[in-house]
Amino acid sequence: MSSYHQVKAEYRLSGRAPIHGINDPRVDYWHSSKMAARLMASSTSGKPVLLDLDYEAGHGVGSTKLQRQRTRRISTLSCYGNLGHPDFSSCEQVVR
Repeated sequence: MSSYHQVKAEYRLSGRAPIHGINDPRVDYWHSSKMAARLMASSTSGKPVLLDLDYEAGHGVGSTKLQRQRTRRISTLSCYGNLGHPDFSSCEQVVR
């Protein structure tokens, strides 16, 4: 069950914001990096694929309140941008 292998060439993807904790003992960071690169290479939508590497996070268990809020913020802003909300059309809104 590989999400990487499910990405089709020239697929119209909405923008994505994969989030990965560097200290995750279950999944190496390069898996998320490779997936983000595959999404960028195959997307024809022109929307950004942002990869957020959190150097203080792990697999999600034991995340601080601030880390959970940051993850929710990135997901929410990415969702609004993908839905076409005019205030969230720029990828800069997600990064800030």
